Amino acid sequence: MSCIDYTYYTETYGGKLVKNEDFIRLSSKATAYVNMIAQGRIGSNVTDPIKMAICAVMDEMYNQEKGLEIASESSGKESRSYVASGKSNNQKLYEEAKPWLVNTGLLYRGLT
Repeated sequence: MSCIDYTYYTETYGGKLVKNEDFIRLSSKATAYVNMIAQGRIGSNVTDPIKMAICAVMDEMYNQEKGLEIASESSGKESRSYVASGKSNNQKLYEEAKPWLVNTGLLYRGLT
């Protein structure tokens, strides 16, 4: 089950990649991934950094499904460039979530 809705994705996060018909599937997968890297510590208190991490991971999952790795993007007359980074799909997902979760303590893997 996802912790975000389509309105949050489009209006708060500013997401444009994932369309409504793919949203439930991808948001559920992204929520599960973020909860996994947080070692199941998300719980019911879902804060904005967690929601933003889910959105970022969801966009990366979409790109991976489409086989896209965007190097640059511009908005006027829509122009995109693609590149292969050599990183694993899991590394890319983690890199999308980390900036949002780094100060939450959810990525800490040591003893509590």
